[in-house]
Amino acid sequence: MTLVLPKRMYDEILAHTREGGAEEVCGLIAGQNGRPVRLFRIQNTAENPTRRYYMEPHAQLRVLRELEEQGWELLAIYHSHPASENYPSRTDVAEAFYPEAYYIISTLSDAAPTPVRAYRIVDGVITEEEVKVEEEG
Repeated sequence: MTLVLPKRMYDEILAHTREGGAEEVCGLIAGQNGRPVRLFRIQNTAENPTRRYYMEPHAQLRVLRELEEQGWELLAIYHSHPASENYPSRTDVAEAFYPEAYYIISTLSDAAPTPVRAYRIVDGVITEEEVKVEEEG
């Protein structure tokens, strides 16, 4: 499957990653019929945000309620690996609780083949998916 991201969302993920500096950033992307409709930044409240992310629970719940109210699905969960390759870590795999969602990982590291990558993580199996950036009309 290919994840099609509007250029503004792709740029927003990278901007959020840059703003986070050495700390991981995170957020959710709502979708409708498999297409992204809205990106939500969520504060990372992890004890050690340079090594992991933990979405602020009240904000995450608020966003998930809004998705339900709007009739949207949880299309993607994104976070950054500021200084390393954007490939799922053991923690990312262990905490991949939404098999229907894409897991997007962004990075500023030159070690990565591309700054934004998407994966499906189902029962511990990682499958990389193509990310297509779409210019908006």
